[in-house]
Amino acid sequence: MRLNLVEQLIRSIPGPVARFAEIGPGQGDTSLFLAATLPGAKGDLIEFSEQSVAALRRRTANVTALTVVESDFRSRETGPVYDLVVACEVFEHIADDDAAFEAVSRMLQPGGYFLLSVPAFMHKWQAADEYAGHFRRYEHDELVDKLGSARLHIVKLWCYGFPVTHLLALPYRVYYGRQLHRHPLSRTEATKRSGIERSHAHRLGALPVSTLMKPFFLLQDLVKTTGIGDGYLVLARK
Repeated sequence: MRLNLVEQLIRSIPGPVARFAEIGPGQGDTSLFLAATLPGAKGDLIEFSEQSVAALRRRTANVTALTVVESDFRSRETGPVYDLVVACEVFEHIADDDAAFEAVSRMLQPGGYFLLSVPAFMHKWQAADEYAGHFRRYEHDELVDKLGSARLHIVKLWCYGFPVTHLLALPYRVYYGRQLHRHPLSRTEATKRSGIERSHAHRLGALPVSTLMKPFFLLQDLVKTTGIGDGYLVLARK
């Protein structure tokens, strides 16, 4: 559901993207999509989880456009600057997210774009958030203010997930409640685990998932600007 809207936002960026970075790419589904969608672009996959780095190196071994960088993006005082930085479901894992937004701003060329997705609405906090090591879910005004403070000006702000996340809400509560009880971890270790467990799209490659999901994509598209959904997807410009 998220990737369907990510594709729309990527295609809305004017001009070429020569170099991009993805922060916390997990197993690399989004970066692989970007490499296929942005011909000629070079991408850095910046990941601090040892487990994710190993998975990324396996999955991108034959993709010359992508380079895996084992690093915490917040500690990068110098280095390349990018036309596009992407962070999908990362900032809710960071205690000091204000400093993290500033770090992204430093990584961007003037006029560069930041594509961000985060879980939305604290009233939806549940066991899945604790299991994944989240610090928060975001509210609209909070997200606008934090991006603005880092000189990142919102171009588009959409909600994603409806109606699939609504249909799965109860099963998720039950499943993650049990998992949290069985496999408790510190926030840092839970964050590393979530990067490995979150990405399942490559396992469904033999199924016509996009075709089967089209009715849900259409419904999501109808309400993406209304605040109905489970997460926020933002395109901002420095």
